[in-house]
Amino acid sequence: MATIKCVYCKKEVTELDFQQASLFQTDEYKEWCVNLILLCPHCEQAYNAFIPTMELTPATEVGA
Repeated sequence: MATIKCVYCKKEVTELDFQQASLFQTDEYKEWCVNLILLCPHCEQAYNAFIPTMELTPATEVGA
């Protein structure tokens, strides 16, 4: 299992806690993105990623 070290508390982390996933449209390209915010489970340091929705894939098929 992969681990990272939190930049704030320096503890090893194997999973981050979910805080928020909101949609927004970029001003420049009018592209839809997800603003994903995850937290360190030890100190709640926030980590942020902007993911274009075109890069998202379904985790499973609906109704499967």
